[in-house]
Amino acid sequence: REVTFEYPRLGEGTSFSVGPLTLELLPGEVVFVTGANGSGKSTFVKLLCGLYRRHGGDLLVDGVVHPVDPGPGWRSRFATVFAEFVLFEQLYGMEDIAPAQVEALLVQMELAHKVRFENGRFSTVELSTGQRKRLALVIALLSDRPIYVFDEWAADQDPHFREAFYRRFLPELKARGKTVVAEYAIDAAVADGKRAFYTAPIKALSNQKFHDLVERLGPQQVGLLTGDNNINGDAPVVVMTTEVLRNMIYARSPALRDLAVVVLDEVHFLQDTYRGPVWEEVIIH
Repeated sequence: REVTFEYPRLGEGTSFSVGPLTLELLPGEVVFVTGANGSGKSTFVKLLCGLYRRHGGDLLVDGVVHPVDPGPGWRSRFATVFAEFVLFEQLYGMEDIAPAQVEALLVQMELAHKVRFENGRFSTVELSTGQRKRLALVIALLSDRPIYVFDEWAADQDPHFREAFYRRFLPELKARGKTVVAEYAIDAAVADGKRAFYTAPIKALSNQKFHDLVERLGPQQVGLLTGDNNINGDAPVVVMTTEVLRNMIYARSPALRDLAVVVLDEVHFLQDTYRGPVWEEVIIH
């Protein structure tokens, strides 16, 4: 509740801060976090997991306030696969896990031809990036924690596993009463063969997100529409300023027909005197 965090200032430069953030998580809930590169998503996730100490606000569990450092009891509630992670051949803290359970997950993740599990250890962790993330997901699922956090897990997967992540793995976790925090909307639309619009309030943020998504999805999958750029506007995923989307709505653009998802990034701009009304028009219509 109203959590804030600020990185240490380096020299004479300005510091980066996040918050105030207020979020309520419930068992069996799937929450998706979206935002441009550098908007604070990873910082938020590390605050949530107790890896960073908050500078302001409160962490409440069932109405009880936890200290600034919530301790290992809080951190042990989470199973995570971050964008940057380390794999170990041994399953630390899960020595009593049934080998058949591990082997079943390896088969499910199509890793059984690459990795064996014997004597409490994986035979190798020398895999491709996508395979390493699938093995990390196996370990997270084996840990059976109440809360799962996935930081762009699907970004390095082929379409087959990207779809399985959103259509099979996440619903299964939800059905088991787990809470899941992940990034979702754009990948889900692409997996369904539909279109997604990602809007940002200013051109600089739109350009940045365009390059982020091109790196992740490929140049044929992503377009950019701003006052200065018109690149691949018929792509499945199009990044644009909020004003462009507003104009498309009023013009009844045919590009809206197959639209499944609209991500409105930097929502705090609703409070901006100039840009706020544009957001309101988009939301209302």
